[in-house]
Order: sequence, then C-alpha cells, then structure tokens
Amino acid sequence: MLPIAVDALGGDHAPAEIVAGAIQAVAELGVDVVLVGDPSLIGDPGGLEVIACSEVIDMHEDGAKAVRLKKDSSLVRAAEPCAMGGRRRW
Repeated sequence: MLPIAVDALGGDHAPAEIVAGAIQAVAELGVDVVLVGDPSLIGDPGGLEVIACSEVIDMHEDGAKAVRLKKDSSLVRAAEPCAMGGRRRW
C-alpha cells in the first residue's frame, strides 16, 4: 500500500500543525505517512520520512503550467510514486 504523502508546508499553521497531524494519523490510524517539503523548513519530522523538494507552487500560479515547470515541487514529488505504479523512487 502506498503511504499518504502530506505537503508539510501547505497550510495556515504549517509546518508544526501539519507534522503534528501526520504523527497523530500514524499513531491513531496506523497509516503510513510521508511528509513532502523542504527539510530545513519542516524541522523535526517526528520520525516520519521526508521527501525533500526545493520548489514551491504558489497560489497565484497556473497549476498545469507550474507542474510542468517545477519538477521539484512538493506536488510533483508527492505524485511520483503513483505515476510509477506504487514503486517508491525517493
């Protein structure tokens, strides 16, 4: 089963609240969660795996264009395992 990829920097109270929620999901639901984002901004991932990426797709950007141009964004990096039939690449 694929892990749930969570953009650790994608929220109003990120990354602290996002990471805390991911850790809670692992503890309470037993799901496999992977955080996606810039590790230097995420800080302590609480033992969760982090997929490092260096680019950000901003709210004002055209989504399709940004995905084509920003190959190291959290959105693209989180979707890669799905495109590969579930095989991890990171």
